[in-house]
Amino acid sequence: MLLQLIVNGLLLGGIYALVALAFSLNMGILGVLNLATPQIFLIGALVGLTLLNGHAPFVFVLLGSMAVGGVLSLILEMVGYRLVDKSDIVVTLLTTVAFGLVLENIVEQVWGSQAQFFPKSDLASKIDLGPVNVTAVQLLGIGLAIVLVAGLAATVNHTALGRSLRAVAQNRDAAAILGLRVRRAEVATFLIAGVLAGGAGLLLGLNYGVISLEFGITIGISGIAAMILGGVDNLWGAVLAGPFLGLATVLGTSYLGANYNNLLVFGLLAVVLVVRPQGLLGSARHTVNRRV
Repeated sequence: MLLQLIVNGLLLGGIYALVALAFSLNMGILGVLNLATPQIFLIGALVGLTLLNGHAPFVFVLLGSMAVGGVLSLILEMVGYRLVDKSDIVVTLLTTVAFGLVLENIVEQVWGSQAQFFPKSDLASKIDLGPVNVTAVQLLGIGLAIVLVAGLAATVNHTALGRSLRAVAQNRDAAAILGLRVRRAEVATFLIAGVLAGGAGLLLGLNYGVISLEFGITIGISGIAAMILGGVDNLWGAVLAGPFLGLATVLGTSYLGANYNNLLVFGLLAVVLVVRPQGLLGSARHTVNRRV
């Protein structure tokens, strides 16, 4: 029983890592807490559900969810980041909140306010792996999470765009003086974060089988918790914190009940931050030196 719960928690945590990365990209590189991410996440799941109901091939469903997430994030970058005073954290924060509210109203108009259920498919079938059972959805989720994180790591560490991202994370003004394409780095950050959010929304929707208006907010809170737990200024801390949070969610729900799940998650977060305030992999002086 315990081994099954641990496996379920780790598999769920892989998808949580994508949610945390979506937040961590904007926060760690641009210093923007994008509070519209939960709604982008929700719309990604709903677009995927719509495509599944239309019997589209799963590859198109996944790409559609990710593409919609990326497009919405780019729109936010154009209207809610590029045109505002980037030095004012409150202004950028409120802009993302406003954009999220607009998206939430769009969701209500297009899909309604009732819970939406994913259709039954072969992805929900059980696969026997000896002492534990997993579903195809879980394996697909962790597999895609690994591929996306590996792709992001390769981009950040081995491409010209990645060098620009790291430079902007260190010091935006200095990067501009050195001739790096800061504008492109900012757009790419929003785009990648949106793609991750849209894809994660679909994967978690498939994992739970149902989504509602509260779905994005609930998972969004967990994503912010994972970002803080891993270290606000470190992308890979979010990857580490995702499985940790997934374990806490599954074990807490199983042994304490769903009503105490958030209490357990944020209680553990508080304990970790008391011991290590900068998070698991965060730098001790985030306000002076933001790094990837």
